[in-house]
Amino acid sequence: MPPTTVSRPRPVRTRSMPATEIVSQTIEPTEEQIRRRAHEIYRQRNGAPGSPEADWLQAEAELRGRIALLGRV
Repeated sequence: MPPTTVSRPRPVRTRSMPATEIVSQTIEPTEEQIRRRAHEIYRQRNGAPGSPEADWLQAEAELRGRIALLGRV
């Protein structure tokens, strides 16, 4: 019996929606990726005061920006 493949639903592209917008809507950084990047940001502060929430939001924004750039290639 051939192996079964799982297909993900594909977003519907309209004329008014550019391809880069579809990429940004369908691909998001994982919680693990955000957690790791937020920890890197924390470590880069070298003990300086900061907020875990701000680190998380910065990490999330950076990763989303990278994904958006990759979608434009």
